[in-house]
Amino acid sequence: MSFGGVKRLNSIVLLLVVFLVSCIADDLEKLKKTQWTPELALPLIDSRFDVSRVFSRAFEDGALLSGSDGLITMVYSGELFRLKADEFISFQDFEIDLALAQGELPFINKGMLLKHLDFDKGILEVHIEEALIQDVLVTINMPRSTKNGIPFKETFVMHYKGQSSTIFDTIFFLDGYSFDLTGPGGQQSNQININYEAISVNGGQVVDLDVCRLKFRDLSFLFLDGYLGKLDLGSYNDSLDLTIFENFKSGSIILEDPKINFRVDNSFGFPISLTFNNFSGSGVGGNSNLDGDIIDNGIDVGSPVDTTNSIVTTEEINSGNSNIGNFLSITPNSINFDLNLEANTSNDSTELNFASKNSEVVGFIDLELPLKGRLDSVIFENVLDLDLGEAQNANSAIFKLHAENFFPIGVYMQVYFLNDRQEIIDSLILDGSTIFKEAVTDKAGFSVVPSIEESYFSIISGRFDIIKNLGKYIRIRAMLLTDQSATKSIKIRDNNYLDIKIGAILRFQRDQ
Repeated sequence: MSFGGVKRLNSIVLLLVVFLVSCIADDLEKLKKTQWTPELALPLIDSRFDVSRVFSRAFEDGALLSGSDGLITMVYSGELFRLKADEFISFQDFEIDLALAQGELPFINKGMLLKHLDFDKGILEVHIEEALIQDVLVTINMPRSTKNGIPFKETFVMHYKGQSSTIFDTIFFLDGYSFDLTGPGGQQSNQININYEAISVNGGQVVDLDVCRLKFRDLSFLFLDGYLGKLDLGSYNDSLDLTIFENFKSGSIILEDPKINFRVDNSFGFPISLTFNNFSGSGVGGNSNLDGDIIDNGIDVGSPVDTTNSIVTTEEINSGNSNIGNFLSITPNSINFDLNLEANTSNDSTELNFASKNSEVVGFIDLELPLKGRLDSVIFENVLDLDLGEAQNANSAIFKLHAENFFPIGVYMQVYFLNDRQEIIDSLILDGSTIFKEAVTDKAGFSVVPSIEESYFSIISGRFDIIKNLGKYIRIRAMLLTDQSATKSIKIRDNNYLDIKIGAILRFQRDQ
């Protein structure tokens, strides 16, 4: 090779070296400016909302019953009123002066026609005034008033003390005594046979007492019968908390076959009339009134035949005899009622009434709500712990929201980040909510195939710094909504669920 050729080759090599060195230098400079962005996948929430969790308050305060086909029915019972015997049957103290009259005497009226009266407690006070000249033996007799089959007969001595007039007082207890008040022929009422005998101790002479006053006081009964008259048992107005819808924050629920049963358990031996002045509900959907034949006409409460049993009167309110669908559509959280109770409204004195010390009349309301129909914008919420301890050095994140919906209802969802006071500091979905489709249903409206969907949300450094530093909880807010274009009703089964999984892909950045 000539010298000129060698020179040209060296020049080419030199140019190549310079070019390569320059390229390497450029690459090194670019590498210095490149950001280092490793990633870390962090699971945050893995939660299942099954039927008992979505309807959690119903499960606590009532029951979730599953039928043979798995259909869930919400059952709730609450007490409307309770009236005990001693609240309206009582006896005032009264007196009888045997110095004025003896034998068959009127006993306790107060508008009642009593035939028998068994005392639980009671006191008989005896007050006698007489000008004595010697000791006198006094006996009080009540032949038709017995205890353990033995008539009341009490004898005592008034001692002469040399005074012009003697006053004598004593008491006897009537506990456990049974008074027959039917009179000598057994056909009357409020009649007591009572008399006294006063005989001088030494001479055996009969003494007519100036005053022989008997006072019956502090009387309470074990049992009574007769006719108690037309009784106003009182008015009852109250508000009954209905917490089965507590998870529902707004919207309405349209159920196909709801029922309200009024149960009245009566152990008084007289018929009772229950009338409604008002029966209304209030809830997240507003206010509503329950209307229908039973509300308009009231309930005739039956009576038992003896004190060993009570009788339960039940009246069912359903879609055929009321507006119960509209009444419940507001998802009421309270039921407000105003009602009256009266007994013997026919005022038939030939009716035989009875009551015992333990008699009472108790009113209940029972709700049976099969979960089939339509749900309109019904919202429930749940708050879960949020642990972002591994994210403190991250600069941004991509959140993944995975939903598997086996409810036959679409789910509109929003996720909120909360601070330690459970105040909202940010939301995952900036445009309001994301929609997860309902499960595939069969012709009957039951879920057969779950709907599975995923959504991704990027949160950049400014927002993410607030979330990772202040976030302590996540609130999942779900709105359940029946497809308005669907022609069949949906049915909630015991195996329905909504699985929610939330994870984050954390991004870490630093300059080299």
